[in-house]
Amino acid sequence: KCKTRLMQSPPLDLIGRLDRVDRDNDSFAVVDYKTGKIPTRTEIETGESVQLPFYALLLEKNTKEVCALELNDAPIKDRAAIGDDALASLALAHEARIQQVFTSLAGGDSAPAWGDPETCQRCHYANVCRKDLWEQGYDTA
Repeated sequence: KCKTRLMQSPPLDLIGRLDRVDRDNDSFAVVDYKTGKIPTRTEIETGESVQLPFYALLLEKNTKEVCALELNDAPIKDRAAIGDDALASLALAHEARIQQVFTSLAGGDSAPAWGDPETCQRCHYANVCRKDLWEQGYDTA
């Protein structure tokens, strides 16, 4: 279990549980075990899948790589590995987004919805969602 604090007003504690952390001298790699869908590198790089870069942010150490390790009946494979500069950039982008969202919430704004077509396609609440009304400019608050 890891915990880190984002310094903002008020401070925000991020807490998570990492499946595995490997160490090589002073650098670290985070491995997330997956039995279901593995995110693609594109999903991670565009911010659609935030789990792996979030782990680098959470670990707060010299994290050089994060990856998903696919566990199923087939041979075990590592997938969606992100490392070095790309990982550092993604972790910083996630930190900025987290800070922006929670600053907005602390200021009284409502929680944002993703609302992108890919997420909506997988959503179990499509029949009760008011996204169509948001797009038409109706206030649903």
